[in-house]
Amino acid sequence: MVVLMSKDEEFDSVEHLCDYTIDLFYCLERHAMSTTHALLCFIHDAITVLLFMSVAWRRLLHSIV
Repeated sequence: MVVLMSKDEEFDSVEHLCDYTIDLFYCLERHAMSTTHALLCFIHDAITVLLFMSVAWRRLLHSIV
């Protein structure tokens, strides 16, 4: 769990600073991964819908003609 510190607070030790930095990078990495995953899912869904719509339109046009 990351607890953000105010600029007036100081770190007790080097270990505390390292733990804080590692936790912060872990949170940033996890957020970036979830954002990337959400974006990829959105792109996948959009492509699926476009393909479905193109097939549906093609079938509709063939049934009319």
